[in-house]
Amino acid sequence: MDVQLPIKLNTQNYPSWRAQFNSLLLGHKLLGFVDGSNKPPPATILSTNDKETTPSTVSNPEYEIWFQQDQLLLHGIISSTTEGVIPFIASC
Repeated sequence: MDVQLPIKLNTQNYPSWRAQFNSLLLGHKLLGFVDGSNKPPPATILSTNDKETTPSTVSNPEYEIWFQQDQLLLHGIISSTTEGVIPFIASC
């Protein structure tokens, strides 16, 4: 992401950083992860197989994909900031 985001967020350049990061998110259709419109699917789902009569709870593959994308995006955000800003976003 360094090539795509030459400006690293610091305590004085948020408007410029936001403009470049926003265009990157829009271009990759990832803005929903940041603005909350891309809600996570349920982490587990009910599943039955041919041998079972009662459903069991299993991991939802759609959630696993969503979580992976979310974490990669968080990594991208953190890596596009300076060290002084990381403590402010590390708990997000």
